[in-house]
This record gives sequence, structure tokens and C-alpha cells, in this order.
Amino acid sequence: MRLKAFKSSTQPETKRTSFDVFNGTGSPEGVVTGSIGDYYLKQDAPGGIYVKQTGSATNTGWVTYDSVQAQLSLTIANGQASALSLSGLLYDFNTYVGVIIAFRLRRKTDSNTLLDVGELFLAYNDVAANWRIRQFNSMDSTGVEFSITSGGQVQYVSDTLAGTNYNGQLKTKVIRYIDAG
Repeated sequence: MRLKAFKSSTQPETKRTSFDVFNGTGSPEGVVTGSIGDYYLKQDAPGGIYVKQTGSATNTGWVTYDSVQAQLSLTIANGQASALSLSGLLYDFNTYVGVIIAFRLRRKTDSNTLLDVGELFLAYNDVAANWRIRQFNSMDSTGVEFSITSGGQVQYVSDTLAGTNYNGQLKTKVIRYIDAG
């Protein structure tokens, strides 16, 4: 898709410039040839926007635009003893070597309510060829612990919260992606 932009409102026809908007899956870095100022809309998870910042008519120089972040709302099971994958929280070290995720976790029954707000720091260690995770909680201990597989899949376990009518909700928002390369 090609969009038109104007440098001047007084003489739009003589001062015209244009930029391209591309779309696809995965990072455009090393794949999509563009010019400085072009955009790339990433359509797979986690989605995002890239802006071409360096190199005209090359396939390098793409940088993620950090103000658009993936947001998810996920269910947390009660008494999850074995690690369970969280859909949408899978990261490829070829694309990202670090991710910072803000979260809000609420677990509730008729007799108990636990709430926490915190951050998950994910980092790929290329020497050990695995991902590492740090969990920072700022409120209640909710009985949920996060982990990450060597393949970049965020998982969790949870204790059993007493009471009936259980509801566990995790809301996440990526604060920052750190690109590979």
C-alpha cells in the first residue's frame, strides 16, 4: 500500500513526497526493502509497528515503534500445579532479546480476593541459549509464579485459592521490546 504525504500545505502538488506502508509476519529487518520513513505493520503475535530509520532502498534499518504495545487479558486457573503456557506470550530470540511486561493479576473467590500489579522482565541469554525471567510484585502475594521455557514461552503455576466461584484474571501490556541484532 502506498500513502501520499505533503511537505507543504501551500504548494502540495510541487512539494509532494510519499512513503510506503508494508505488512506481514515477523520482523521486516533483513527482509523488507524500503526507504527511510516507511512503515511496516507486523500482523502476527506480538503485533507491532516498525519504522525505517536508516538506509534507502535496503532491507535493514527497521526499528520498532514502542508506543504501540501488545495487550492481553488471560485466564489464570486455580490450583495449576504444572507449568501452563500463557497464550500470546511467546517470544522468538531471533526477533527479541528482551521484553518488559507490566501485569495486573486478580484472583477471587466468594471468600478471598488477591490483587497484584507488577512487571515481568524477560531476557535471552545467548551464551546459555535460554530465556530468563524476573518477576517483580508490588502488592499481594497472589500464589502465582511465572516461568519461561528455553523457547521463549511464558508459563505459570498457581496455588489453590480457597472458596467457591473462582475467577482468575491476568492483564498484560508490553512496555518495551528489545530487538535482536
